[in-house]
Amino acid sequence: MSHTTEIQNTYTPEGKKRLVSIIISVVVILFILLDGIQIFITARMSKSSTGKSYGINCGQITQSYSLMLTNRINMYLREVRVYVESDVVQTQDVDDIVAWMRKRAERRSPNLDAVLFCTPDGTGYRDDGTETDVRNEPFFKAIMKEGKYEYVDDPETDPVTGKAIIHVSQIVIVRGKKLGLFAGVYPLSSIQKIAGNIQLGETGRAWLLAGSGFAISY
Repeated sequence: MSHTTEIQNTYTPEGKKRLVSIIISVVVILFILLDGIQIFITARMSKSSTGKSYGINCGQITQSYSLMLTNRINMYLREVRVYVESDVVQTQDVDDIVAWMRKRAERRSPNLDAVLFCTPDGTGYRDDGTETDVRNEPFFKAIMKEGKYEYVDDPETDPVTGKAIIHVSQIVIVRGKKLGLFAGVYPLSSIQKIAGNIQLGETGRAWLLAGSGFAISY
């Protein structure tokens, strides 16, 4: 009995100290691990949340500017419709229509570079007094060959001015007869300005692409 008591008296204090040290060490290690895991998870969640929020913001910005561009094109279509619905068109006389169009050239919308009246044979009469062959132009084919009533083509170089432009075109039908089409010549810069103002975050920029994949603005 005395031997057992001696052993207990010898080892119990040291055993307690060692046990306490082990428990403290384990607790500290667990705390460090759990804290690290918490920081990692929080960082991942924050990054994911930030990325998701950024994506939502980009989508909203894109929709907003897309609406602005749509409204701009609709405004151009209304300007061309002024020519399509003019009284002189009812005469079905090409000479009268061209003369009227050129007479009012100085009073056309400031958005326009020029206006064309194109006949079914592919002759394009500009209101600046020049004529051009439009048979191979996409807007002419779309309306006179493919049956579209209005068409906005991809950017191209104006053969008269050398500027980058787009055509906004509408068919002219009088009493069931395709008389031709009117095409408004608009500077591409008017569209580029809208897209050029789009900024996503501190360094992000939006690209505006034509139907052909050509970058109109970036």
